[in-house]
Amino acid sequence: SITSYLTPPVAAVFLLGMFCKRINEAGAFFGLTIGLLIGLSRMITEFIYGTGSCVNPTNCPTIICGVHYLYFGMILFLVSCILIVGISLMTKPIDDKHLYRLCWSLRNRTEERVDIDPDDWIEDHDDDDDGSKTDVA
Repeated sequence: SITSYLTPPVAAVFLLGMFCKRINEAGAFFGLTIGLLIGLSRMITEFIYGTGSCVNPTNCPTIICGVHYLYFGMILFLVSCILIVGISLMTKPIDDKHLYRLCWSLRNRTEERVDIDPDDWIEDHDDDDDGSKTDVA
């Protein structure tokens, strides 16, 4: 059951990152973090209350422990996918030139992939509203 609580967000990030070029680091980070927090909360709650049996039922709230752990894994995978896609669509996409041969849809491109330079990323995101640059300490 522990695997059903911790691996669905990791699998969602991996599969979406490989097959969908619109997924970016913000969506992956927050989808993975929130998904792992949901899974950890279910796991810790189940450890505190116990799993129970037909003879000795548990006192765990039905809203938390009433769903079988395998169904919970599927639900957590879908929730993580929705979070990853939703957050990625609300943030700036990664240019295709940085994704050549990293995503399934760009696997056969012959152009050279340009790595994302951290200094360029900081300069792109430090623009003020009036177009002037701010100093990065």
